Amino acid sequence: MDRGGEYQSINGLSSTIGTGLENSLAIDQWQSSQVMNAARVCLALEISHDGVDYHDWFLPSRNELAEMMGYNTSDPPAGANLDLDVIAYWSSTQNFLEPDKAWTRSSTNVESSAHKGLRYTVRPVRRF
Repeated sequence: MDRGGEYQSINGLSSTIGTGLENSLAIDQWQSSQVMNAARVCLALEISHDGVDYHDWFLPSRNELAEMMGYNTSDPPAGANLDLDVIAYWSSTQNFLEPDKAWTRSSTNVESSAHKGLRYTVRPVRRF
């Protein structure tokens, strides 16, 4: 699932663990309903497993993504077979010094910020 969003600044997005859902909802509300973006992809995700439907996914915040990437054990990295600019995962936290960018993590757990229009992938998460 590779989606970039519009390149505008969205106020109130946090890096803190526990804020990814709120960030995702804010991004979804702020963006045009005609534009697909990483947060909207995660919020719309539905996965069924063993007869249970999971539909409470969201795009993680910067710190949630960092924490999660410490447990990334897939080889090749998730997303390696997709046509992406690089294998990196969007967070729901924008770079406040450059609001046309959002924070990302590479498959090797290197953090950077990237222009919101680039084609990266997502690592949807859910609260438990």
